[in-house]
Amino acid sequence: MDAIIKRKSYSKSIIKNIEKKLPSAMEALMEFAKKEALKNKRGDKDSSLILFEITVQNGEVTGRLYTNFDYALFLEYGTGTKAEMSHIGHTETFKESGYTYWYLPKELADSRGLDINSSRLINIKGELFYIMYATQPYPFMRPTAFELESKATKIFAEALKED
Repeated sequence: MDAIIKRKSYSKSIIKNIEKKLPSAMEALMEFAKKEALKNKRGDKDSSLILFEITVQNGEVTGRLYTNFDYALFLEYGTGTKAEMSHIGHTETFKESGYTYWYLPKELADSRGLDINSSRLINIKGELFYIMYATQPYPFMRPTAFELESKATKIFAEALKED
């Protein structure tokens, strides 16, 4: 009977140690996910565009990977006639063009740090706009999710093992 009690307390000790290390293992997993998303992302590879957060609540550790730039949906799912989702734009120009182009105010593009070729700049009634065209999707978050699905357990286990 003594051996059984010792074995149970040893098991509890292992479980408590693993529980303590879960947040750092989740951080390793989220760092991997962030690198994958940036690798998959077209254009700017600024790491501040892909973020993650880790929460620990009631012994449960949760990791969340997300983006903080407002054109991420357009990059992920495409725009206009090449979009994978339904159109969210409703301007007359967009509808009349058959969802192939629209105008983006230069001031708005500049405030968001978008680097758009100046040859696309036009003046409409004294205001400057960029002509924007339909673009195909360049997913970066979805492939990251699929990659995580297959590698998460291994990365998590390796991070726990290292600790």
